Amino acid sequence: MSCDAFEVGTKVEAIHAFQIREALASPVGQNVREVQVGDTGEVVQKRIAGNFHWLGVRWDRLRRTLNLEPDHFEHVKVVE
Repeated sequence: MSCDAFEVGTKVEAIHAFQIREALASPVGQNVREVQVGDTGEVVQKRIAGNFHWLGVRWDRLRRTLNLEPDHFEHVKVVE
């Protein structure tokens, strides 16, 4: 699935469990967040920079916005 399938405001649901690395400006490394099957969220940002593209998704259960990269797109579906 590509970034084109999503727009800001699109509701998504995780269909597979997966991890998102939260890259913070911290010298101690990255936090890892677990997205579980059935977790829902909303696309709040769609970012495209040359060949790179990703989505900012505000996850309801996690109560935070995390970047969804192209290798994660197959783990979510659009909720209508």
